[in-house]
Amino acid sequence: MHRLFLLLLLLLLTACGGNNPNPNPNPDPDPDPDGNGLVSTSQIGILLLLEGYVKVEAPEIPVEIPQVEVKATYAFANFQAFPKNQDLPLDPLSQVFDTCFVSDVSAAALTAQQTLPELPELPELPTLPIGEGLTPISAGSELSMNTGSSLYTKLLQQENGYYVSETMPDEAPQDLKVSIPGSDFPAFEAVALPQNVADFSLSSPADKLALTSETTFGWSTDSSKDTFVLLIGSGDSGSRFTCYAKDDGSFNFPSDTLMAEAGFMGKLEGAARIRYLSEYKDKSMFIPMHGSLEMYPDTSVIP
Repeated sequence: MHRLFLLLLLLLLTACGGNNPNPNPNPDPDPDPDGNGLVSTSQIGILLLLEGYVKVEAPEIPVEIPQVEVKATYAFANFQAFPKNQDLPLDPLSQVFDTCFVSDVSAAALTAQQTLPELPELPELPTLPIGEGLTPISAGSELSMNTGSSLYTKLLQQENGYYVSETMPDEAPQDLKVSIPGSDFPAFEAVALPQNVADFSLSSPADKLALTSETTFGWSTDSSKDTFVLLIGSGDSGSRFTCYAKDDGSFNFPSDTLMAEAGFMGKLEGAARIRYLSEYKDKSMFIPMHGSLEMYPDTSVIP
């Protein structure tokens, strides 16, 4: 294990599609009174629960197998306020399907990034550039995740404003609900997390560490309408990319991105299928997400 920079996805995303198996306990009487498909939003909160296999160092194992693969579960949350109310589409997630965002990870940029507590190997998740002027806000000192009447885990607020899971058993139950006590961000009670997808794996490319501009990513599709596929990687120039692929089984780098330029070489660090839902009240959006993560470690750098 080692300390790494894990930037929580700040997604300006919501979903009106998909089936929620639990009624919304925090209904807004009419979030779209004008009927124009937009909702006035002053604050946004994201909770991301990720399950997957990660590589951890195992010094007691012979050097030929320097790492072992273990199932791990992590939960993160973040809450932010816009400088002024935003009229957001009811499904802004669809606006970023099949697009990629590129960020610089120069030494100066890394120095400016906030860090989370020490975790096993996970990819760095760059913040989605959704606009300037967002301000971190509090939703209370801790969030609780429950299964039935039993506490599953707590997410404790860190100095940098993020919420991080206190303890996480290896596999999350499917009936999880999260409660937000409220502070700057309003309280939400017993919001059902979307059920997780099955273990996710890309079928192509065969070599995840040798990407080119011609690379095609492939996977078996999910029948749900409330999922997307997240691809995270880096280029040999030092850039990092995050792509949000429609869950239709295939994705190529968009023609207007750095990764589609001739001569691009890069590597994929992780991929995940994520299911999402949304809740809305008091001009605030809360977006719980639950996903299955697959990692692609670069074994050439393992001592």
